Amino acid sequence: TTHDLCFVLDEAHTISECGGNFRPCYRDLHILLQTCPRATICALSATVTPEIEKDINHALFGPDKPAMHCIRGSFNRPNLHYDIRPRNRLDRDIPVLRQLLQEASGPAIVYAMSKKEVEALTSALRRHGVNSHSYHAGRTLREREEVYTRFMTEADLCVVATTAFGVGINHLGVRLVVNYGVPASLVEYAQETGRAGRNGHLAKCVMFYRYGDIVKRGVMIRQEEPGKDQTRKLRELRALQRYADNTVTCRRAGLLQHFGETVTVPCTLSTGAGGCDICCRTNVMVDVTLEVSLLRQAVTATPGCSTRTCLSALLIKAKNIPTPFWDQLASLLMQAGLLHEIEREGSYCQFTSWKFPTVPDHDGIFSVPVDSPIDRHHRKPCAVKRHIAQLEIYRYKQKVARIS
Repeated sequence: TTHDLCFVLDEAHTISECGGNFRPCYRDLHILLQTCPRATICALSATVTPEIEKDINHALFGPDKPAMHCIRGSFNRPNLHYDIRPRNRLDRDIPVLRQLLQEASGPAIVYAMSKKEVEALTSALRRHGVNSHSYHAGRTLREREEVYTRFMTEADLCVVATTAFGVGINHLGVRLVVNYGVPASLVEYAQETGRAGRNGHLAKCVMFYRYGDIVKRGVMIRQEEPGKDQTRKLRELRALQRYADNTVTCRRAGLLQHFGETVTVPCTLSTGAGGCDICCRTNVMVDVTLEVSLLRQAVTATPGCSTRTCLSALLIKAKNIPTPFWDQLASLLMQAGLLHEIEREGSYCQFTSWKFPTVPDHDGIFSVPVDSPIDRHHRKPCAVKRHIAQLEIYRYKQKVARIS
């Protein structure tokens, strides 16, 4: 009888992530209850944000039905150490990556953004004596099954893969997960890093980050069919950028906050904590208080309609620093709660309040670590020519004139 039926949906977050252009039928799962109205539905996932929870409820029960009963556990994985490092050329990063793999002394997964990058990483690691194999959709089913079998049985294998690898895998002893490039969202990042340390032992999660990868992801998203899913993906990408650009607040707290959970204890003080690079850092800090002041002046002078392009052009002319620096600085301020972003892509509103976070040994000064991505952009000569900046300023003045 229908009241004895129970439909169990695992990896339920994919209803929201894949239920647009990729798997539109996921949005029609409410047909299950229409066909079997007395049946029970159980949806399970390890990474559900409040927005994804609404999407799941809408897909399973329809827009006019009451909300599902949600049992939510903690997303915190205290044994994981979160670390974000600057991404450079492959030949400079391979020695760092090899060192991480040697220190892990166990199974590892390295995620790359494309099949081409997967093969390049695998070849480079092999040349440096690392036991590594590639896994992506371009390999045959037999080859992928062989890599999977070896990963589950060999103690020191490093699998270099696209995001397709890892779904359904329950390897307890993974000691290291590396994102060589940015994932598509914090949900995807939490899924991938969550495959480390499932036995409760300390494990590392390292992301090699550069601003150009955010731009590349944005281009890939904009090439998709415009619509609600595209807007959501761009919003999630900006949230990931703010997380990666952050050099002030705890990474664990930032990740958990994205999933609607609040952490009050620093990750270095919680039981069995793996910590994060910010809470554990001993970096020399660089003062960027003047640049923050210039950014605030620009935001104040262009209320409500200061797009990233216009704002960056104004600041390039004033300070001769490349656009990525200002973009990352604004992202850092939003992460710290000093700057709010209007729900229109690439624009800022007024500061909610004007105060600097307290950084150790730099009380009242806004600082970033030496050789962090934002600091390297700060020291990099401006690549944008003066006449381009003047053109952007001219376009901005025209836009203001039309509005007024």
